[in-house]
Amino acid sequence: MTSADILLKMSTHTLAYGWKPTPDTESFVKLLCRMSSDYLLDKISEMRFDLEESIKQTASHIKDYLEKQYGNEAALRGYGDNDIFLISSIDCDNEADFLGECQNILDASREDYSLCEYGIADAVSVYPRRAVKIASIFEKHIQPFLKTNFLDEANQ
Repeated sequence: MTSADILLKMSTHTLAYGWKPTPDTESFVKLLCRMSSDYLLDKISEMRFDLEESIKQTASHIKDYLEKQYGNEAALRGYGDNDIFLISSIDCDNEADFLGECQNILDASREDYSLCEYGIADAVSVYPRRAVKIASIFEKHIQPFLKTNFLDEANQ
């Protein structure tokens, strides 16, 4: 055997990854039993830029920062509302473009974001929902089954 593979077939696409065997150090079953869902996600999928979540996070950072600067007056006077409106209208498909457009909006703003101790703009990347679901099923159902039925055999 030259490799150990996981192949997950779904109605729309296939997720797969292969590992080189390490029979002298660890069986494939042991690896499957100890791997975290994050490790599996990293192997079977790639994170993707999430525009909607990036806009939400950035808007939240603007509100939080201005509330910290001006208290309740920020919301009452609508501080940052125009910036949030402009950021909400951004339409792009990658982190770099989103952050660049946010920077242009924030630089042109009436508000002074230069005192903020953290980045206002936040580009968010996530794993595709189907990959997350597969990793969850693996962790909740397949791993316990493997541990119960095959781990003792793998230890021998």
